[in-house]
Amino acid sequence: MREYRFFTAQGMLAGRAAGDKINLDDEALVHQVLNVLRLRAGARLTLLDGTGTLLQVELTEILESTAGKTNKQKRRGLSLTVLEASRQEAEREGAKVRVYLPLIKPARFEWALEKLTECGVDTICPVLCKRSTAANSESSQSTKKEERWQAIIKEAAEQCERLYLPELRSCRGLEQALAEDLAMTGSDSDLLLHLSERSDAPNIVPFLYNSKAANGITVAIVLGPEGGLTDEEKHYFAEQRFQPFSLGQKILRSETAAILAAASVRMATAP
Repeated sequence: MREYRFFTAQGMLAGRAAGDKINLDDEALVHQVLNVLRLRAGARLTLLDGTGTLLQVELTEILESTAGKTNKQKRRGLSLTVLEASRQEAEREGAKVRVYLPLIKPARFEWALEKLTECGVDTICPVLCKRSTAANSESSQSTKKEERWQAIIKEAAEQCERLYLPELRSCRGLEQALAEDLAMTGSDSDLLLHLSERSDAPNIVPFLYNSKAANGITVAIVLGPEGGLTDEEKHYFAEQRFQPFSLGQKILRSETAAILAAASVRMATAP
């Protein structure tokens, strides 16, 4: 039987036990269950809330209510019965990974969000670089855009059966994001890497395998947008002790480079 997994609001599943009843009225989740998957009473679901709580539930009833001034607008909800409740430990596989993902063309950026989530990245930081396009810069300020990004991450995490959602930071300027994060964590606690194409920088794979410091800490990865990083940005990285690395001789698109670099860290630092 196929397992359907859904993230709910953080913390809402805490303290639940077998036999408890849960009513869900999350519009997007209800739509996914009833209209997309066409599940009905008797279907079994797995609910997660991002804190490690995991519930096996059964859909027992489809709830309907009216809303609006005329009471003609119908809203539907789900009545669920908890079959089993459990707690899962954090899903850590080697180093934590934080990617500073530059704003690129929207479709490519969203594809990168999905694949980085599947790769097990812990934190995704959308950043504006000097060569980010004006259109992308404006789109980063949209609340609806950030909500869409979060929905993409959530769906990807459900599909690949992650227990925790990666953190999606607010979009900031690249140097501002790095300065704030380094001030909070300290550069000594992270392995700081930046993609350096067309250079004699070491290849990331042997570099990580030979770097015992990568195990158990955060690996921060920075790369540029379609037009690359400016000399000013590269100079800033050097000042902050970012180490240049290479993904080989080929010139990759930004989204491809981000995914390959994150996957390399996961593979090279896995226990």
